[in-house]
Amino acid sequence: MLRRAIALISLIVVVVVIWFLVSLVQPFAGSGSGRVIVVIPRDASTSQIGSILADDGVIGSSFFFELRAKLGGDSFRAGTFVLAHGMSYGAALGALTSQTGVPPEIPVTIIPGKSRWQINQLLASEHVKGSYLADSLSVKGFDPAAYGAPRHPASLEGFLYPDTYDLKSPLSIPTLIADQLAEFKREMATVNFRYAESKNLTPYNVLTIASLEEAEAFTPGDLRRVASVIYNRLRDGMSLGLDTTVAYIFNNYSGNLTDAQLASKSPWNTTNRLGLPPTPIDSPAINAIQAAAHPADTDYTYFIVKVCGDGSLAFTNNITTFDQLSSAYNAAVAKRGQDKAEFCGH
Repeated sequence: MLRRAIALISLIVVVVVIWFLVSLVQPFAGSGSGRVIVVIPRDASTSQIGSILADDGVIGSSFFFELRAKLGGDSFRAGTFVLAHGMSYGAALGALTSQTGVPPEIPVTIIPGKSRWQINQLLASEHVKGSYLADSLSVKGFDPAAYGAPRHPASLEGFLYPDTYDLKSPLSIPTLIADQLAEFKREMATVNFRYAESKNLTPYNVLTIASLEEAEAFTPGDLRRVASVIYNRLRDGMSLGLDTTVAYIFNNYSGNLTDAQLASKSPWNTTNRLGLPPTPIDSPAINAIQAAAHPADTDYTYFIVKVCGDGSLAFTNNITTFDQLSSAYNAAVAKRGQDKAEFCGH
């Protein structure tokens, strides 16, 4: 009986060892099938890499993968790798140690109507290294004067097209800016400026008007009407009277401008100076640019946010009507607060 027990135990040990070696070496496994994109983080441990591969279906066991890697003394690169489903441990190890990991891409979304200062704040909050403000002052090879801007504008405000950009990690601010400028060129090439030019406005003036629309209009349907008010006021020699230009001067986007700020003598202050501000005040999207190039045909010279209008604007060419609308809006804000005065159903 003892001999049989020993023989049985020996057989079990042999079977376990064979199973273990087959599981470890996988003599019949191949290079897998399909296509799996795997991201290996920087400084990931072998155990963590094994878990990532197992979770993505690349390998069957993180334990055996880690053991194979340690036995082979393999080291890994960080980055993005193209692997397959059901790979052998050897095949997966070979790919991870021979491929050059492509840095993972990060989607970065720049919202229309945001200024360079606001974008810089956003990137800083995401711990992106560098300064968007400094890097977007000017860029070699991009000439704002080609669009009618001064030869040396204060910055590239307005030219930094808002969109979603897929950038390699770690994120490079100069690369983001280069992509924005390239997209700006493509979008501006689709705009017909003949109407604006008939009003003695350059593409840069149109870009500035578009930036004002982005700051003032909450709904896309109001963009061309806001543009018409700006055109009409420029024609009639009226100040534009836009608080948003004062917000731009002081980077005060709280909605609460002080009397001192509103009285600023800055050339960007359209509440007490005639004409357009010297530069755009944010990054407008193509629908705002097209609206600025092709404003609605109206006689409007005033607009204000509607009470309970979900952000839409009321337009008029009558100062008395405008004063009445303003009184109603201010009363609603005093009673309910700004959001509840404008978005009453929410």
